[in-house]
Amino acid sequence: DYKDYAFMVLERVRSMRRYVVDWFPSGGRIQKQLRKADRLGFDYAIIVGEDEVRDGKISLKDLHTGEQRL
Repeated sequence: DYKDYAFMVLERVRSMRRYVVDWFPSGGRIQKQLRKADRLGFDYAIIVGEDEVRDGKISLKDLHTGEQRL
């Protein structure tokens, strides 16, 4: 399940104690969630979907430039 994988990633990032982390698990439209993160002042968004779970990776999106990478 992608939510379990996303929660594991969230906890790992939080444990670094270098980043402020929040989670928007609503399952709503991704663009709406990214706008919310940008409004809240986040620099990056970690995106976890079916492909990321299958590959054991995450996508990282820069909310300022729009660049996204695995």
